[in-house]
Amino acid sequence: MKVVKYFFVVMLFSILISCPNYNSSLDPEAEDYQGWPLLGEGEEEVLWTLSGISPENSDVIYDFTPLLDWPDMINADRYEIQWAFSTSDLPSSTIYYVMDSEYQILTELSWRNEIFWRIKIINITGETSGWSVNFSFKEREPVIGDIYGGGIVFYLDGFGTGLIASESDQSAGVDWSNGSYTTTGATATGIGSGSINTSTIVLNQGDGIYAAKLCYDLVLNGYTDWFLPSVDELWQMKEQRYIIGGFVNSFDGNYWSSSERDSTGASYYKFVDFGYQYFDTKTNNYRVRAIRAFYY
Repeated sequence: MKVVKYFFVVMLFSILISCPNYNSSLDPEAEDYQGWPLLGEGEEEVLWTLSGISPENSDVIYDFTPLLDWPDMINADRYEIQWAFSTSDLPSSTIYYVMDSEYQILTELSWRNEIFWRIKIINITGETSGWSVNFSFKEREPVIGDIYGGGIVFYLDGFGTGLIASESDQSAGVDWSNGSYTTTGATATGIGSGSINTSTIVLNQGDGIYAAKLCYDLVLNGYTDWFLPSVDELWQMKEQRYIIGGFVNSFDGNYWSSSERDSTGASYYKFVDFGYQYFDTKTNNYRVRAIRAFYY
């Protein structure tokens, strides 16, 4: 019985070796075993796959400069990587050459981007595996509380627009106006109107130190498009104040909006637990927290 079994193993190995399609890279007993499919001269390229990659195939992630990682491959000298936003663009995309079993995408991605990538392995003699199958992952949608775009995401409209609050106040007490009682025309109250209100106020009031101008001139975390929130945007910020953080949650926590009431007054919110909207004369010193919009 042992003789028969030994004879069968020898015959099977002989058949494999003599077979024109035999590839020693797939045979763990071969001296030049690769652990990956070596593409022979003149052979058609055959797609292959591997496990242990990161992000895992079809993952949904939150990392706009993700690190592509895969296991160290036996006898690999270097790797080639391609990535693109679609499978059709992948074959013509840039080929990146790396020595280690990882590659970081340095082009900053964005919400809901889907990325396709593939890998090729090359050994020290220049023999190659050919391209792997296409792997993919996707950037997730934003959620309230994300640290993004220079601050904290506190509002999402569900249609691709959101609002970000700076992480600290821009002033502990400043006038709404530049000391003059004029009608600026910044009367809009809705979500999406704070930026226009802010520009309107600054155009009317000019230079000086006042609520809208502090936000209009703000350069923070690489962003310059900050503005004083409208009264409805300020209410949304109040509702998420514990997620955003840094607010004065007391009767002294009065925050200006950009929504003008009349020539002498403007709306503000008191950031206490129950929270009230008021309007007051523009020369009162109230707090300021800048926001900015983003798109996803």
